[in-house]
Amino acid sequence: MKTRTNQTSNKKPTPTDNPLARPLRFVKGVGEKVAMMLARKDLFEVRDLLYYFPRTYEDRRKIYKISELGGVAVGQKVSVIGKIRTSHPVFFSKSKRRAFEMVLVGETGSGLQSLALTWFHGKPYFASKISEGMIVLARGELTQFRGRMQIVHPDIEVLGKNMPEAEIEGGIVPIYSETEGLYQKTIRKIVSGAVESFASFLEESLPAVLMEKHGFPGLRESVRALHFPKALDDLDPFMKGQTKFHERFIYEEFLEVSLSMAMRRATFVEESGVAYTKPERLWERLKENLPFKFTNAQRRVLQEILDDMTKATVMHRLVQGDVGSGKTILAAAAALVALENGYQVALMAPTEILIEQHRRNFERWFAGMNIPATLLTGSLKAKEKAQALSEIASAGPRIVFGTHALFEPEVNFSKLGLVIVDEQHRFGVRQRTALIDKGRTHKPDVLVMTATPIPRTLALTIYGDLDISIIDELPPGRKPIQTKVFVERERSTMEQKILEQIRAGRQAYIVYPLIEESEVLELKSIGEMMPHLESVFGESKIAHLHGKMKAEEKQKILDDFRANKIQILVSTTVVEVGVDVPNATVMVIENAERFGLSQLHQLRGRVGRGAESSFCYLVASHLGTEEIVKRLRSMEKTQDGFKLAELDLEMRGPGEFLGTKQSGLPQFQLAQLPRDLPILQRARKDALEWVAKDPELKEMPQMRARLQTRADRVAMN
Repeated sequence: MKTRTNQTSNKKPTPTDNPLARPLRFVKGVGEKVAMMLARKDLFEVRDLLYYFPRTYEDRRKIYKISELGGVAVGQKVSVIGKIRTSHPVFFSKSKRRAFEMVLVGETGSGLQSLALTWFHGKPYFASKISEGMIVLARGELTQFRGRMQIVHPDIEVLGKNMPEAEIEGGIVPIYSETEGLYQKTIRKIVSGAVESFASFLEESLPAVLMEKHGFPGLRESVRALHFPKALDDLDPFMKGQTKFHERFIYEEFLEVSLSMAMRRATFVEESGVAYTKPERLWERLKENLPFKFTNAQRRVLQEILDDMTKATVMHRLVQGDVGSGKTILAAAAALVALENGYQVALMAPTEILIEQHRRNFERWFAGMNIPATLLTGSLKAKEKAQALSEIASAGPRIVFGTHALFEPEVNFSKLGLVIVDEQHRFGVRQRTALIDKGRTHKPDVLVMTATPIPRTLALTIYGDLDISIIDELPPGRKPIQTKVFVERERSTMEQKILEQIRAGRQAYIVYPLIEESEVLELKSIGEMMPHLESVFGESKIAHLHGKMKAEEKQKILDDFRANKIQILVSTTVVEVGVDVPNATVMVIENAERFGLSQLHQLRGRVGRGAESSFCYLVASHLGTEEIVKRLRSMEKTQDGFKLAELDLEMRGPGEFLGTKQSGLPQFQLAQLPRDLPILQRARKDALEWVAKDPELKEMPQMRARLQTRADRVAMN
């Protein structure tokens, strides 16, 4: 994370400076070193710290000693203090699970003598910072395992070697998201000082008309209440983020991103573009080349695209569709519109495997049309790259297939008319904009696609500047993929099913989360499992594929797999998109509990592309939590990617669902989807109405300043 240059200079703030814009290193208790740690959380100024709200709260009105836990019912949440006796990795031989365990002890005497704290899936982040004799405060649900009391995955606060009981914070205590090197006590002290010294400088950021419309409490009151709630009898609304103070800031977070989207959308609506004429010659040839007919959903979405492209304004449209719904052929149809009108088309995808797949498909669909094509990827040799750049800069219609290499400054299109972005969630808004800006004399039309079904709740938030089309119908004849969950002890049964398919002439994918074995993560890896696979499937040709391989090597393996020279392709998630082998009928996903539903669904979509029945086997190292069981069993029950996406969003939240940094997803502090959908809908409606009457936000200066600050920070990272 880069900090801004004006925050790393030696110039100290003067008394006339805006106190809320003061760099954090000048705040009491911070300094240069701590400021750098806070910057990792995107905290740069005093204002950022005031808006750095607790992720939860801890009820320390009652802190138990370990000796007192004997009288507490199993299942009750407790805060307990104790001294570390031991902390080390453990191995459960029966279940073959690894864990990290910390044993706390209290004073000697009557009552419970020790308490186990257990973390599965590897060491907790603070494991290297603790040692025997340190005092910690743990909070979590009290459980019992083999007659011993324990807390699984507790919240931990390290209090140090010696901590008199009188110094332990009591009451309702805020718990903040931590960064390495800063512990809760330090963060609370810094935030407390900032709220005490600077909250009074806050100016209301919402217009009075919106405050009155929604009955929101004031800004200063809300900031103080969220950081330090009073010792209420009922803490539940604070824990659930459902107080009037939370609602006010959730609305504000949604309003900020909705205003940004509404302003961007307003500029798009006003931009003049190319009014294309509908194609005739190439269009008819495409129909002749296709071995299938469009579904009703494809025809509807294609008409929406054509309506946009024939208008004199710039198209900005997102096409969503489940795996195998036929998005790419619609992109090809849109490309023909621009090409027959004499313009260039740029098709961008996140990986060389995927862009090569697109090039092959377009080559087949455009057979006999004499359309010039260029491939531009990062792996091209210098001479090949120079030739590609020369072709792109030359006049005349051309389709250009590329990866991130298309962003490079030396890429100059002569007459760019259409930009197609596949797997849009792998790119950010800035990257999409960088490609759009390569249109010399005008803005090109923009068509973005994603095979990751995105619930409408989330699409409104991150793609609010785009018109959205949904292909909600699969081509006829697609057979459901039979999906089954296996655990480790059932491995031989699963392997027998794979053998049956291989012996019938079919092929299989086996996907692992890692390339090499990890000492930290309890996950299967390609390197670890290859000897086992070769012993089980020795009669078949097996090859492995991963992202660290050179492009030529990956392409050779994929070509051999397509030709059935390889029967089993062992891979990381590099096969998630862009690999289309109809003869492959089995997808095995190891450590399936580690993947989100949307990614599992994407991987499952690599099979089921031919006429034969297909199978997806999800191998879980354990089914240890209700959440894991619910997630994996849902894969057995439904093939509907949109239903799975809704469940994935609900269970994991937007950040994990898409990958916050890559997708351009706003990093909400308090807002949660789909829980807060009603508030999002209110904020979006207000934003659209406000921008319609006040497009430059002149009557909302505080929000305008925040949008500018956010844009500046994005530009510098």
